[in-house]
Amino acid sequence: MNYFAVLVLVSYVCAGVHSLPIDEIRKEDQSIKSNSSISISFYATELSGCDLISACDASVTILCSSIYTDWKICGQTKRIRNSNNPVWPEAFEFEHVSGSSQRWRFDLKDHNLFGTKLMGSFSYSVDEYADMKENLIQNDVPENRGVLWVQRLEEDGNV
Repeated sequence: MNYFAVLVLVSYVCAGVHSLPIDEIRKEDQSIKSNSSISISFYATELSGCDLISACDASVTILCSSIYTDWKICGQTKRIRNSNNPVWPEAFEFEHVSGSSQRWRFDLKDHNLFGTKLMGSFSYSVDEYADMKENLIQNDVPENRGVLWVQRLEEDGNV
């Protein structure tokens, strides 16, 4: 794959851009097999250990990487204040390029007056995630502090 094709692939994949010029890139690198779109959303249950006087003020940061790039922020939920069972309204759509070694990392964070605290970090191969039959993935937060759920959405935005 030439340098230009790598730059185009990396910038589009990590940004979650929907109009990836995959046909142009595929001409340069025959190992890239196919592309599809994956939509996901998040919710959490039974979060604990966040604040002494209130419930959690949680958000999820989505990071993307591939064999060509280091981790880069490619999505962020809004912070939901004072909830131990937040349901984030955002849906995120990502271009999946089979064979490009794309990875996702989901960082669950709690925000308070003193800063932001990482509650848990969960990493997936996008190829493996695309092949999963399940539409709902459970991620147990360390130290029994709750569960972060990753929900695959259908093309119409439903579960």
